[in-house]
Amino acid sequence: MAFAGPTEDLRLPPERTVARGPQTNAPICPESLSRAADNYDSLQFLRANEQYDAFQATEHEKLLAWIARLIKEDADHGGRLLTLSFDHSTSKVEASGAGLIRGYGNRYLDGEFRYFGPLFSTSLTCLDSLIERLAASIADHFRARMFDVDVAKLEATYSRRASTSRMTEVRIFWSATPTRPVGTDVVESTAADSSLSDMEALESLSTVHREPSYQTAPLVEYDPVSRERAFELFSCVEERVGSTKARAYKGSYSILSSRGSQTVAKIIIYENGLGRMNGEWPSLPDGVYVLIRAEGLIGDRIWSTVPKIADILDRTRTIGIAPKHSERFAYLMLSEHDREQIADLIQKCAKVLNPA
Repeated sequence: MAFAGPTEDLRLPPERTVARGPQTNAPICPESLSRAADNYDSLQFLRANEQYDAFQATEHEKLLAWIARLIKEDADHGGRLLTLSFDHSTSKVEASGAGLIRGYGNRYLDGEFRYFGPLFSTSLTCLDSLIERLAASIADHFRARMFDVDVAKLEATYSRRASTSRMTEVRIFWSATPTRPVGTDVVESTAADSSLSDMEALESLSTVHREPSYQTAPLVEYDPVSRERAFELFSCVEERVGSTKARAYKGSYSILSSRGSQTVAKIIIYENGLGRMNGEWPSLPDGVYVLIRAEGLIGDRIWSTVPKIADILDRTRTIGIAPKHSERFAYLMLSEHDREQIADLIQKCAKVLNPA
């Protein structure tokens, strides 16, 4: 299967904005210096476009094949998220995933197949723009294959003890079950000629991944009546579990386990046209929804110990909430009269890890 190229042209425009006087529109700097600066910038843009052309011709498909291979390897060992960190100082990409670490341990940490690059020359003055556009192109490539993808820009930090480079992170999410025993210690080839089988595996993963997830809008954008009802329920829960375990965020409310920091429940508002729906989104009426964790150790505890929860919720019908799309929650719409009952249910879910 041939790889599609990036959806956005990474070539940089040759224009340069020159500072000019407000009245005469003449360059503020002397003409010779301005011309020299223009020539330097033009040379940098030319070098950038030449390097992009070379990358597109020889390395772009290899990069996609490398990512496809790591997604498959991570999913085979139970992972559900691959993070690609594009380092602006080294022009390299670092891949990280829980499944890769679980499957290969030190062989992964030692960098056997952890890095790709460098992508472009680190001497380019417009390197930041090239890396950001390449990261956006990679994100679009995998969104088109029905993966949830987030892109985050992390600025450089400086301190005496430790400093970090400027990064652009591409986070690729999916839902899958391992197809290879976790104890397996086999590292398959990462060569580009294996890309066909990798992409076939990605098609399979993306099919599984079409489980629905939702990226909420800011709460202030939802209907005032729904906002009030969601807040009233959150306040009832907060009285029961305490303020340290009931968290109000920009787009939703979360309730944490009374022991640890795992999310056991969420309160969200859904309105058609607000937020972003991913995967095979169910037909839901607008309103306030209560979400109860349905997978993982915490989910197993909830569904095996909370009385009659299966009479209220269907564990097989789940949605995820950004940014952790792979965490699955059973859901129900809050009615006008069951606030206290639902608050009690959430409290019981929060206590499932307490000692008997």
